[in-house]
Amino acid sequence: MGFLPIILFTLAFIFLWGIVNYNSLRKIRNEITQLQESVIDISLKRKNAATKLLSGINPDKAGEDSLATIRKIADGQVIDKENINQMLRNEANRTQLASELASLSQMSETTRHPEALIASLSELTHQLKELQPRLMDLLHNYHDMVTRPPSRFIARLFGFGS
Repeated sequence: MGFLPIILFTLAFIFLWGIVNYNSLRKIRNEITQLQESVIDISLKRKNAATKLLSGINPDKAGEDSLATIRKIADGQVIDKENINQMLRNEANRTQLASELASLSQMSETTRHPEALIASLSELTHQLKELQPRLMDLLHNYHDMVTRPPSRFIARLFGFGS
């Protein structure tokens, strides 16, 4: 009779742990999805702003470096659901965003380019640069939870993939 409360307490503890673990996995997965959608949306807006900026720039008055940066953004690959994780893991992509941001800030100081579009492009690049590390951390935490025991049991039980 003395073991029954211990067994019930242990089972209740395991059940509550499972609920908390499931909710944590679901919360992280939802955050990842929202951040991925934000990154995709910002990437598309950046490409559209760069294309619009390129169409309004007189190549004779624009600097060659400025045009190269804007062309790189306009001609670059738009981030989508299939390639988002690979794009975010790419260290060269983070370095490229930093150099683009520096170049755009230099462009905004000159009066050759439409200031509103340059400011918008700079802001979108800055947002994208800030979202990348946060999303990578969430992806890393989610992967750890899904692959390491004992959370792996709950992840497999409820179909959370890595």
